[in-house]
Amino acid sequence: MKYKTNINFTSFFKNDETFTNHLKQLETENFDIEEFKKKSLKDQLDWYFAKYLEWEKFYSYNEVNSDLDLENQNYNQNKDIINKIKTKLDELKKVINREILNINIPLDEYLEKNPDLKEYYMTFYNVLRKKKHSEDSILFAKMLPYISRINSLYSTIMNVEFPSKEIIFRGEPVKLTTSNYNRLMLNASSEEKAALASTYFASLAKVNKTVSNLLNMRYQIFQDLAEDAGYNSILEHTLGDDDLNLAITDNLLKTTNLHLDALKKYYSLKKQTLGLEKMHFYDSRDSKTEVKMSFDDAIDNVINALTPLGPTYIEHLKALLNTGIMDVYPRENKYLGGYHFRNYTQSLIVMNSHDYQKDSYTMAHELGHAVNASFIKENQKFSNFHFSNFLSEVASLTNEILMANYYLEKASTDTEKEIILEQKIKKFIANVYNSMMWFEFEDNICRAIKTRRPLTTDAMLSIYQELYIKYNPEVVVDDYLKYGYITRLHYFLGYYRYYNFQYATGIIMATKIANDIKNNIPGSKEKYLEFLKTGGSLKTLDALKVAGLDLTDDKIIADGFKYFQEDVASYEKLVLQRKNN
Repeated sequence: MKYKTNINFTSFFKNDETFTNHLKQLETENFDIEEFKKKSLKDQLDWYFAKYLEWEKFYSYNEVNSDLDLENQNYNQNKDIINKIKTKLDELKKVINREILNINIPLDEYLEKNPDLKEYYMTFYNVLRKKKHSEDSILFAKMLPYISRINSLYSTIMNVEFPSKEIIFRGEPVKLTTSNYNRLMLNASSEEKAALASTYFASLAKVNKTVSNLLNMRYQIFQDLAEDAGYNSILEHTLGDDDLNLAITDNLLKTTNLHLDALKKYYSLKKQTLGLEKMHFYDSRDSKTEVKMSFDDAIDNVINALTPLGPTYIEHLKALLNTGIMDVYPRENKYLGGYHFRNYTQSLIVMNSHDYQKDSYTMAHELGHAVNASFIKENQKFSNFHFSNFLSEVASLTNEILMANYYLEKASTDTEKEIILEQKIKKFIANVYNSMMWFEFEDNICRAIKTRRPLTTDAMLSIYQELYIKYNPEVVVDDYLKYGYITRLHYFLGYYRYYNFQYATGIIMATKIANDIKNNIPGSKEKYLEFLKTGGSLKTLDALKVAGLDLTDDKIIADGFKYFQEDVASYEKLVLQRKNN
């Protein structure tokens, strides 16, 4: 093969033996808080970030290797050691934070008097901006096990104790579960899909009351934590964590609702292409034949698709590929998903490619994260390497859209173009319209909790059904679809709240960036490359402004929808052309 398909870990440690020996040394190191307090603030910060970088190397090496060999107990045992070291580091960071919180003059004035600390501006800023929202760490520590318990209960209900119903599928009895439902739906006929859906949702109905109660319990905890930290609502608390404000979500929701017509047009066209008078949700999930594509060809296509980003971007991309940062193929005991593991030493990508064209989109996505990290590392110190999760998907989704644009240009037939355009349209719908539907549902729960009148089970079903009708025009909304909220894993994921809207902002920003570059809008490429260098060196919204994006500006969000409308118009042209031939 032309490109490496396994990870080269030598940037971290030569081998497992070296890793283990060094970990033992770090484990026995004395993290003396009293001695640490005697250091100057500059020395404390220098020491902390140097030690945190050292810790991150152990953490990254162990986590990814563990996912590559899930049965290896050594990696699992190492996790406890590594987490204990992190706890020690967190205690030292608290010493630094207390020192910073004692600053009683404006930050700029303080740093003018202490110029040797200017490189840590964002560290100071991020601590001080939460000064009036300082959380009670004792309360949070008490509540965290309850959140984890609720999440675990949901996982158990959906994966272990799910009330699976049996159905005869293609002559064979099949128990419908959360793990096989989507797979069976993929290539089923319309009649089979109808039977699968009604059976599956009947099972969801049985856990509805329990899940709705868990949701109310979970968000009551988040409301208590928000109030404890001095925020008016869970949403305000969530946005505050990423240095954002309510104008972001208000603008996003308002603009999405102004662009429901394009969504309706797509579904109307879809109904035409399927030749249906009435279209159910499962009818639009038609599957296309997968196109085979080797790993080398996929990477070549990724490089070609990203060429509009310029030679510097491609140099970074090729350097990463030559280093060996990807574990590409599935094997026994390997984690089944895919991700980019961001760290300062070397990007790490885990995939499970089956040599299909769709895998090239995943490669472009994960390599977008990796090149972003490479740009940051070249331009920022470790203290400014990590950045807000709110920004993290911009680089990856921009690459996916450039990938789709490239395949569209390469397509030799109208049928190919129609398939690629529809994939692109569905990606936007999933990330924007569907995400905003989930956002509105979550917001209804949170608003009710805030008034101390949590939603009843029936109220949740009614609200979700109304939202489903709103965001799925031209689709017959079967009554059982009101139970769909139960399947949304993100409502029970870690400590996350309001995670869904970030998918929407990510794809909208990426859509504007990719299409501005495609259309040769002056300065668009240069601004984007500068944005990739910022990392955590700027405030969240200021970093976006480097890319020419102001999310408080209605026009920026509207531009993302404008490009979506153009894709729907192009799709309509192809559909009508085919119909008239």
